[in-house]
Amino acid sequence: MSRRVWPFLVSFLAAGCMAPTPVGQFGPYHRSNKFLRLDSGDSITVYRVKLWQFENGEPPALQLEYESPTTVADTASVLAFASRLWPVFRPYVDSAHVGVAILTATNLQRRGWGRFGTTSFQSYGLVASKGPDDRWYLPSHPDPLPPADQSESPRIFEPTGQALPFRIASPTPQ
Repeated sequence: MSRRVWPFLVSFLAAGCMAPTPVGQFGPYHRSNKFLRLDSGDSITVYRVKLWQFENGEPPALQLEYESPTTVADTASVLAFASRLWPVFRPYVDSAHVGVAILTATNLQRRGWGRFGTTSFQSYGLVASKGPDDRWYLPSHPDPLPPADQSESPRIFEPTGQALPFRIASPTPQ
């Protein structure tokens, strides 16, 4: 075979071995993701920060979907971790001028290799609402969520390391 054919053949074979991007109820799950840095220095994978605009008259909501460090079946741990995430996510919620925020804990598992792999995911969502006292609450929880992070620096980053600005793109109709 000619030397010109080899790069084309290698590219063609590599593309044929790549697994398709899995898509869940909130959108695609890419291999390269945003990440969020906590005060502790730990970082977590962020699958999406998405502004939702619902056609049924529900108020718009800002969603943070992240990889949960615990199983989403352990709802007490999901709730505790959401309270740790909230101060970092709150500036994004405030800049979006919404009264509803969705914190979605997800467990994404990829198995296998290339087209022979499988993907499974489970999610558990918490919906926070702004109360009449301008504090944020989760349903059935009398205590408000912690206050916003006061650092004034974005804490969610693109895969490239560039900070995700507080202003989120226009709503996605659903």
